[in-house]
Amino acid sequence: MDDRAIVARCLAGDGAAWRLLHEQLEALCREIVRSALRRGAVLSGEVDVDEVTQDFFEHLAESGGRRLGLYRSDAPLRHYVAVLASNFARARADEIRRRRVREQSIDSVSEPVSRARPAEEVLEHAESRARLDAAVDALAPADRLLFDLLFRDGVEVEAACRILRISANALYVRKNRLKERLRDSLDPSRRAARARA
Repeated sequence: MDDRAIVARCLAGDGAAWRLLHEQLEALCREIVRSALRRGAVLSGEVDVDEVTQDFFEHLAESGGRRLGLYRSDAPLRHYVAVLASNFARARADEIRRRRVREQSIDSVSEPVSRARPAEEVLEHAESRARLDAAVDALAPADRLLFDLLFRDGVEVEAACRILRISANALYVRKNRLKERLRDSLDPSRRAARARA
């Protein structure tokens, strides 16, 4: 069954299609969740990877599969679901870190006030981050997945190759093209200079 047919059947409420989707993508999503949690500094004892993976699939099925309904067939379904799993796991890691901070007492804060970053620096960092996030959001789904895997989730090259089903050489080429696209997007003068050359 092709990707569009699986999505259509899932959206129609077909339990067998949901089970098929789960069976086909569970291992991929578990690897992505594990990497995202590890990258998010979540300790292994704080959360169960299998539980978060299952929570992701339940999240995906909520509201009659609303998130799945946003899938466009210009990229493989596995790539789209991988991006969703990555985002879900990062959000869970953020939630765990926030809970950890709340549980710490004010006395355990490690950075003295005198070493706090100036407001201008914090604002500049936030603006740079917002520009990068907008540039990543504008990428094609396959490129967003590659960015998330390599730069946000810190997935090792071998694991990324397995997830994307490509060789290490192809991954290297795609990664370099992605970086060029992002540089061009973040610096329009660079793109104009390349066009003139």
